[in-house]
Amino acid sequence: MAIAHAAMFPAEILDHILDHLHDDYKALGACALAGRALLPTSRYHRFNGLYVDRYHAGILQAFLVEAPDLAMSMSALTYQPFSMFRMGYHEDAADVTEDLLRLLPNLTDIRIPAPALPYLAQFRSQLTHLRLFEVWVSTRRELLAGLSLFTELQELELCDPAPWIRSDEDIEDALDPPAPHVRTVSFWNSTCPRIITGWFDSQGITPLLYRAKLTIQARASASAFVHQSCVLAPLAQELEVVFAPNGTMQDALQDTDLTLERYSIIHSCTLRFRFSEMCVAENKSLSWIPKILGQLSSDSLRSLTISLVVDNVEDLRSLMSECAVRVLTTAYFDDMRALDWAAIGQALSSERLRGLRKVVLEGRGSRSLLEDHIRLNCPALHSRRILTLHAVAKSPIWAELRPHPY
Repeated sequence: MAIAHAAMFPAEILDHILDHLHDDYKALGACALAGRALLPTSRYHRFNGLYVDRYHAGILQAFLVEAPDLAMSMSALTYQPFSMFRMGYHEDAADVTEDLLRLLPNLTDIRIPAPALPYLAQFRSQLTHLRLFEVWVSTRRELLAGLSLFTELQELELCDPAPWIRSDEDIEDALDPPAPHVRTVSFWNSTCPRIITGWFDSQGITPLLYRAKLTIQARASASAFVHQSCVLAPLAQELEVVFAPNGTMQDALQDTDLTLERYSIIHSCTLRFRFSEMCVAENKSLSWIPKILGQLSSDSLRSLTISLVVDNVEDLRSLMSECAVRVLTTAYFDDMRALDWAAIGQALSSERLRGLRKVVLEGRGSRSLLEDHIRLNCPALHSRRILTLHAVAKSPIWAELRPHPY
């Protein structure tokens, strides 16, 4: 009787409920196992790219068995077959992974830890987009052997918690396996750009597009950025750098030769700044924004995005404030008048960026005061009409500095 009554609900109400349950696969699984009355109103697109760990894989499997239409609609998945503390040491991890993926015949895009690559062997012909995290756990030989299985691969992404220099990156092996002919390669704080690019070069493979994203928090990550730029700068066409110093920008970049000038063929660039101070003139880290912009040197650069997250000190009565915990959120456009706009305008008007057609500044709140400020202090930049003030969320995902992109 419960199922019959559920089926009598208007579709609008069911849609509203399911919208709020879209990431609660326990509740959705219970609904599916109770009966198939709710399934016709499910919004299947909500499940594409779903994150599932080993402990909930069984629940999703049961749901997919009850909802074959949903299984057919899922083309992307993020899956963690290991626990956080026992990476690669689960005897049943391979079986659980295979049982889950067999229920997803249209899966072409998967994000998975690098040590789990062997578990995907029997699905290699259907996977065209492979996104690996925890790459640092795998040795050079394990990584290349795993990747060589995917002959149909079109896009490869490699992600690590933070960039650093591997001890095995300069090893050359004449017995390296054949590399897949990928079109796009993305490195996200990856520890292995030298390994992957060297592997491709040795076999005469040239991907059409290289992307690079790096996060700089301290001198160690800044030094790793300098080291990896020797490999990535001549190749990357899309670049994203997140400056999130643990202290000040001066502390993070001191005694390093970090520069973006080497990235001379990039077409698009995103620069994100995450400062634990307020957006006021006294914040010395703000002066680094025009300095970093002044390092850009690419005739092919067409679009530039700038993001700024600071401590806006919005609620001094909150528990976080009472405990002296800084809550960092998107800067207000009004407060961005504290930036050195004369220097920013000069950097963006440089002859080295003569191909620049679009600059997006992300923030929130009213734009009018900042627009007037830019018009008065940067008449040359304002007259080009390439700058757009774009409102974004109060707490952007990138500012959370997650170790993995899920």
